[in-house]
Parts: sequence; C-alpha cells; structure tokens
Amino acid sequence: MEMIDISLSTLALLYTTLLLPLWLIYRYTDGLLKDAAIAVVRMTVQLVFVGVYLKYILEWNHFWLNTLWILVMLAIANTTTLSNAGLRKRKFFLATFFGISLSTLSMTAILLLIVIEPDPLYDARYLIPLTGMILGNSLRGNVLALERFYSAIRKNETEFMTYLMMGATLKEAIRPYMRDAVKASLSPIVATMATVGLWFPCPA
Repeated sequence: MEMIDISLSTLALLYTTLLLPLWLIYRYTDGLLKDAAIAVVRMTVQLVFVGVYLKYILEWNHFWLNTLWILVMLAIANTTTLSNAGLRKRKFFLATFFGISLSTLSMTAILLLIVIEPDPLYDARYLIPLTGMILGNSLRGNVLALERFYSAIRKNETEFMTYLMMGATLKEAIRPYMRDAVKASLSPIVATMATVGLWFPCPA
C-alpha cells in the first residue's frame, strides 16, 4: 500500500485553518477557547501516536494485535460518548460498551464478509479503517441519544414518576423520552443520507 508523506510545513499550513474557528470561539463564546485549545493539542498528540502505532500494525498485520487495537478503539469511543453525554462511566460503561461493540462489529463483519472479502478477513488495511469510520459516524448520534434521553428524564422527573405511580410500566413511562432521543440522534444521519450522492460526483 502506497504511503503519502506529509511534510511539517504542509502540516503547519493545514493547522492555520484552525485560526478562524478558534477566533470565532474566542469572540462569540464564554470560556470555550481553553477547551478548544486543549482539544487541538490532544488531537495532535493522539494523531502522532496513532500514526506511529498504525504503521507497525499495518506492517505486522497480526490477528491478535488487530483485535487489541479494535478493543482500544471501542473503549475510547465508549468513554468519549459517556463523557460528552454527561453520564457516569462507572455506572454505564459496560452497558454502553456492549451496545457500541455489538452494532459496530456487526456492521464491520457484514462489510468484510459480504462486500469486501479481504484475505485474510482480519487484514488491518480494511478492518481498522472500516471500524474507525463506523465508530466515528455513530459517535455523534450516540452522544445525542444518551444526552437527550437522560436529560429529558431529569427535566421531567415529576411527569416520569407520575406515569409510574399511575400504573405505567417502565417501558411505557420512558417511551416519549426514548422517541425524542432517537429522533434527535437520527435526524442528522437521515439528512446526510439524503444528500450523500451530491458530494461525490461521478467521473465522466
């Protein structure tokens, strides 16, 4: 697989595109600039380590090493989801980790087994990028769904408890909040799906 080297000067030029968003954050938000700057530094450090690590993963292409990296990706995505949704990691980690892992690995397996069919199936050139893309695309939806669901219950706690005291089951009591959370998380995805073909013009 051909590798493309990006020079430090090119990378520095690319980072100048962050100046405008950072200025807008400084100009129109209160106290968010520090978080944004920290996020940029973290992103840079993480990309450097990931770039170095992936170089050897792609070269060695070992089943257990690839599996370990996938588990690390799932754990980080799960932790990020819980942090951004404002939920306690100790209480929700296992449940959300199972849900994220099941959905992500199922979709990745379908793509590898039916669509791409690499040899071997655990080929890092396909396994890791596909898993990363699926996780990245689902991250925002997961955060929106969890944050909207639990914040709605906290905000409408009296209404929620009234449903239960009037004889509603737990499933019935959470249904309106679940519906709103699912709608909030799926709306951006549906909008993207509706226009996805417009961003990829076919070659002549």
